[in-house]
Amino acid sequence: MKKNDLKNENTEIEIGEFGPIYRQFEKKPKEAIKFLCKNKAGDCIRALYREDIGFIDIIWGEVTDPVKNNVIMDKTFVLTSFSIK
Repeated sequence: MKKNDLKNENTEIEIGEFGPIYRQFEKKPKEAIKFLCKNKAGDCIRALYREDIGFIDIIWGEVTDPVKNNVIMDKTFVLTSFSIK
């Protein structure tokens, strides 16, 4: 399937707390980080895997409420404009 064909399909884009949810980066942390740095929004689900703790999401976002986001941040690596300089 070509990249343009994906745009023509009637698929819904999942939107999470940090923007679009991307599932195509499972166990591909380098690609996920490059993608998020370019797009500056979103959540790459299960992009990183560690045997001792399992899958980790990589997101681009900002924690605005640490108490509310504590559960979300438990297994998440957050990219911000400050963390990539």
